[in-house]
Amino acid sequence: AVRLEDVGPMAEPAHLRKVADLLYERGIPFQIAVIPFYVSERTENRADDRFVGLSLLDKPDVVDAIKYMQKRGGQIVQHGTTHQYGSLQNPYVSSRAGEDFEFVRSQCSATAQPPYEFEECKEESWVAVTGPVGTDTVDEHEERVRRGRDVLIEAGLGEPIAFEVPHYGATPNAYLGIGRVFDTRYESVTYYNGLVSGKEPSMSKASVQIFPYSVYDIYGTKVLPENLGNVSPKKFNNHPPRMPDDIIDNAELNLAVRESTASFFFHPYLDPAYLEDIVDGITKLGYEFVPATEL
Repeated sequence: AVRLEDVGPMAEPAHLRKVADLLYERGIPFQIAVIPFYVSERTENRADDRFVGLSLLDKPDVVDAIKYMQKRGGQIVQHGTTHQYGSLQNPYVSSRAGEDFEFVRSQCSATAQPPYEFEECKEESWVAVTGPVGTDTVDEHEERVRRGRDVLIEAGLGEPIAFEVPHYGATPNAYLGIGRVFDTRYESVTYYNGLVSGKEPSMSKASVQIFPYSVYDIYGTKVLPENLGNVSPKKFNNHPPRMPDDIIDNAELNLAVRESTASFFFHPYLDPAYLEDIVDGITKLGYEFVPATEL
């Protein structure tokens, strides 16, 4: 399965149409991870704390491009509501939609493990999940998710097939709130120490689980797997570059699992040649691309 990532109000329509055509010509169904709202600092001047906010309803050209993608076989996945949290640097200075966490607090650190040495975010910083955002109630998270879903529906894009947590990071209450709106998530998932035992979950002890196939998890939701990652030409936050060959190699390793799934995501602003290489490589391994709803 392939998911086109971070398609929000500021996306470039030409990029969206181009990757949709590429996949359509190969007969490959795909998913579109759509961010309903765009929020960011208005300027690069950090002394200026004014923020700008747009929804898809303010960008009819982007909505038209997404509808074009749907006609080419795309299914909508709601990717957060803003993909950031208010004016909170979470962790990045711009608090820009598409960059920050939305459902959990995060900060940049000079150290990978506790005790953390928090710092202004740099290329070599580590990103650490450090606690909840806001009041962290199930009701609050549910309301936030519904607000984003309503925008997608009002824009004429229909009901999303699933929800994707930004950066795969959320609190247990956030996952429960999401589950009140969506019965399916499409992602890797953060789990916390204490969830299985019934104890109060510890936010300081978390791990991200990557699944080789669809599961039903402890948060009560079906989880469609995303297990190959994405193309990233440059090193970022101590993650090395990942190129098409790395994703194809991971897909080959997944063949060791019975009824395995090879699922990755791709940012439409990148060179489409990367996407072609991945699709061709995974197809040669014997995988068949299907809609996420069939996983």
